[in-house]
Amino acid sequence: MTLQANSTPAPAAARRKRQPVPVAQTTIEDDFWSPKLRLVRQVTLDDVFTKFEKGEAFANFDKVARGERGGFHGHPWFDGLICETMRGAADFLAVEYDAQLDERLDGYIERIAAAQAADPDGYINTYVTLTHPDKRWGANGGSQLYHHEMYNAGCLVEAGVHHYLALGKTNLLALAVRFANYMCDTIGPAPKHNLVPAHSLSEEALIKLYRLFRQQPDLAAQLLPGRDPAQYLELARFWIDNRGNHQGRISFTEYAQDHCCTVDQPEAVGHAVRAVLLYIGLTALGLELDDSGYLAAAHRLWQDVTERKLYITGGVGPIHEYEGFSYGYYLPNTGYLETCAGVGLAFWAGLMGQAFDGAVYADVYERALYNNILPGVSLDGKRYTYQNPLTAKGNIHRWEWHGCPCCPPMLLKALSELGGQIYAYDDEDIYVHQYVGGRSVIPLPAGEVELTQRSSYVWEGRVAITVHTPGARTFGLRLRLPGWSGDFRLRVNGQPPSPVEIEHGYAVIRREWQDGDTIELELAMPVERVAAHPFVNDVRGKVALQRGPLVYCLEGVDNPDEPNPVLPADAQFEAQYDPDLLGGVAVIRGAAQDGRQVVAVPYYAWDNRPAAAESEDWMQVWLGQAGLEKATLTEAGDLTGWENVLYRPLPL
Repeated sequence: MTLQANSTPAPAAARRKRQPVPVAQTTIEDDFWSPKLRLVRQVTLDDVFTKFEKGEAFANFDKVARGERGGFHGHPWFDGLICETMRGAADFLAVEYDAQLDERLDGYIERIAAAQAADPDGYINTYVTLTHPDKRWGANGGSQLYHHEMYNAGCLVEAGVHHYLALGKTNLLALAVRFANYMCDTIGPAPKHNLVPAHSLSEEALIKLYRLFRQQPDLAAQLLPGRDPAQYLELARFWIDNRGNHQGRISFTEYAQDHCCTVDQPEAVGHAVRAVLLYIGLTALGLELDDSGYLAAAHRLWQDVTERKLYITGGVGPIHEYEGFSYGYYLPNTGYLETCAGVGLAFWAGLMGQAFDGAVYADVYERALYNNILPGVSLDGKRYTYQNPLTAKGNIHRWEWHGCPCCPPMLLKALSELGGQIYAYDDEDIYVHQYVGGRSVIPLPAGEVELTQRSSYVWEGRVAITVHTPGARTFGLRLRLPGWSGDFRLRVNGQPPSPVEIEHGYAVIRREWQDGDTIELELAMPVERVAAHPFVNDVRGKVALQRGPLVYCLEGVDNPDEPNPVLPADAQFEAQYDPDLLGGVAVIRGAAQDGRQVVAVPYYAWDNRPAAAESEDWMQVWLGQAGLEKATLTEAGDLTGWENVLYRPLPL
């Protein structure tokens, strides 16, 4: 269950250019995920839109359209949060069309369009327009850190691209193009304005817009008459390159990763959400340009995050005061770990998996998905988390809504795009990154291949994948061997395949495939006690329980007698599935050193049951482990086996 990155990035010329299978080409039919995605699609999405409506965030657009001033509701970034929610809705529509949701989105788009039409430049930021119209782009003492102008613009662009790809409509995309064109005319090298996003997201958004028009020249001719789509790529590159250049503007400092040029930044610093969204843009730019310099910088930052600053749950950003990163190995159990940061990390992991060989990227995506993103929404789909600490004593609970409800839209983006993270392909091979049941059509150069996956993930480690092809196809099938699984069994049509090579954490089967061929993968899924690097002071001498991809926790509801049990050196556990508990979960049971029973449930499901008493209102991930301190950190500081590794299972 090690977390270990590749030691060096592959040269750009040697990289295999993988493409993710689009969301629209995958249908999820999975015992674990289907009911959760149905709940999010039918309950959470409506809940988020409705709460923005009741909070009058949409009314801000109406006021701008009417030429009013004042009366703004919410925060400046609410425009962006609405667009992020629309992007999530679009991805759901790409998989399963819903006329009512389509009509609802069209109604929102009309209101945004009316607001944009009121501005001769196509600029939209309802906060600035309603309250500080003279402070656009930070002029006259305006606060770019607070106004979120480029962040909101990026969310609009991203929503427009996803909406078009899902439905073929240009009504939202046209608004995004107009605002993006205005930014291209305004921002850039002198004599344009030297501006960079104070809150990243727009970097990748403009790269997506460029890629869309590059791939669909007829669409570019329709929406971009007389303009070159490369302008969007160049603006994204300007934003990446110009951090640290403060000529004519204020510095956003390390807080917003503006202390030096992005490619020169040695480690992840500052606000965690801003950071991972910037690193997404950096990686996307490196992929688009096939530029080894950008990708080397992304890899360096990735190593810093995953080898020194990543929680066992896939959370990042422990510091409450600025929602951000700290120094290496500072991973207190009370860490902030914003849901948005976990979503950003997961998206970044997906891009890194396109850029570099290695199952570690899909491992980190999986870790964040199950243990930092999924906890962000309650089992009823209507309550949310902002913070995801590894310990709580009655001080943190889910909320129905928040003064800064940024996490629900980000969560919707992540879960609606799950189907696009399962498979990838290149000219020769198909990559199975995630084990989620369903059907997917993969457009290999030699012809389409459909894969049907049946999976008992996450409660059991059995996966079956059936190949459907109209004729024989020769390609390699690369199945991720998760870092948490030390043993596996692989069969093709009931027989052990030969040969099977293990490359960068993937089991590779290359053969001529026939229609109906079936691959069976069984992954060992024992309950493991996992220790952290000895430099992680808060959890030295402690272990976390993990089974498969899931990290577990203790809640006072199940363990009323002991909030801090110590496990014996020879601790034994059993896992049993309980269909009636927390929507159906595997429960881990064992005994503490004093003989008391220990009951653990998946971390994603915590805080879904009310405590009967204040003494039961607690949660704990890391547990005391007898004899572990001496085994993990000697007076000589022996770090054997911990090179580039942040977590390891017992025995060490």
